[in-house]
Amino acid sequence: MEQHPDTSEEGSTRGSRTDPASRGARGGDSRNNRTSSKNGATIDTVLVPVDVSEHAQRAAAHAIALAQREGATLHALYVVDTREMGEPALSSMEIVIEERKERGWKVLAAVAETAERHGVPVETICCHGDPADEIRAVADEIDSDLIIVGKRGETHEHRGGTVTRELLREDDRVVVV
Repeated sequence: MEQHPDTSEEGSTRGSRTDPASRGARGGDSRNNRTSSKNGATIDTVLVPVDVSEHAQRAAAHAIALAQREGATLHALYVVDTREMGEPALSSMEIVIEERKERGWKVLAAVAETAERHGVPVETICCHGDPADEIRAVADEIDSDLIIVGKRGETHEHRGGTVTRELLREDDRVVVV
């Protein structure tokens, strides 16, 4: 299991998570404060995949506001895209992946800090692989009620992101762009 140097909680099979003490200042069991959406379903768990793009940052702000309003837990995810690299095997690619994970942890720390300021419990996860596959796997693992993504990521300047399109087309959950 991967463990980020600044955390003390056991990492998940998909990546590391923040220290439970840093998940927000809300006291007690926040599930008792859940509200229902228009169709009567509650939103308990929100997943927001992020990167350094402006679109992802707006998606994170929207996810934080929604999680705060619904009393939900926010899960912020950063995936190092290794589709073109292949999996590392003690090579220079392993160094590149680790550098990108460190960048990811910085992005996740900023999201977590903002969420905590708004009293939203937050967990952060950083992993590597195919982004759409990892997002779906984490969504399954945490039983996410909702995935909030940006229109496009950091590598797509002029068109909608391929990961966003794939999630909209192939995921059974509600995906908000």
